[in-house]
Amino acid sequence: MSPRRAGEVHQGATEMLVLGAIQDQPLWGYEIQKRISLASSGLVNVKVATLYPLLHHLEEQGLVSSQWKTVDGRKRRMYRLSAKGKKRLHGCVSDWKRLTTCVQSLLGGALKSPSA
Repeated sequence: MSPRRAGEVHQGATEMLVLGAIQDQPLWGYEIQKRISLASSGLVNVKVATLYPLLHHLEEQGLVSSQWKTVDGRKRRMYRLSAKGKKRLHGCVSDWKRLTTCVQSLLGGALKSPSA
């Protein structure tokens, strides 16, 4: 897969990554982007045009809550995972594990290193 295609993440996977990024502590948008990018060694970059509408959608669904806080003299909207969001994240991770198992099974030998 080309680097360009590898960085394109399906909407459901983006939701899972965002929920995962805030599972341990509340973060603001830029920090969520940064955490995902660092965790993926720069392979996945969630664009602002994707992130903020997704965060608002997650908040409407009750999966995250937000609160304005002043950080380093600047107002930031901090996003926190709710109990409902934790359940969704666990479900997403479970689905992801089943999907990756299926992909590994289907690809079989293609995942092994080619012999010289």
